[in-house]
Amino acid sequence: MSSLRYLLISPGKLRIIAQTSNSMTSTVARFPVGLAYVSASMKKSGFETFTINANFLKSDIELTLKEIIIKNDIGVVCTGGISLDVHELMHIISIVRRIKPEIKIIAGGAIISSDPETAM
Repeated sequence: MSSLRYLLISPGKLRIIAQTSNSMTSTVARFPVGLAYVSASMKKSGFETFTINANFLKSDIELTLKEIIIKNDIGVVCTGGISLDVHELMHIISIVRRIKPEIKIIAGGAIISSDPETAM
């Protein structure tokens, strides 16, 4: 079993929903089901994992990432999402690189499987 510790990050995915017929707007956050499956599978297989759902952070993402990565000696960060998340994913990856340049980063999800060359 690997001695590496893993951090799985779901980027903030708050979306504004507008309905023009009655001018109703609301903000919604989707539960990261894929991330939950990956985390549960890794834990069941004996990997030490930590997770962040950026939709519900109470502090700045950079402060949160720094605290978790340093405190828990994270060796691998896993993140991913859909094409609409590209800017948030790039932001997360750049923060992680500033905190710990040698860390391994794994990106997945629909953004990679739908158009891997563009995403990379």
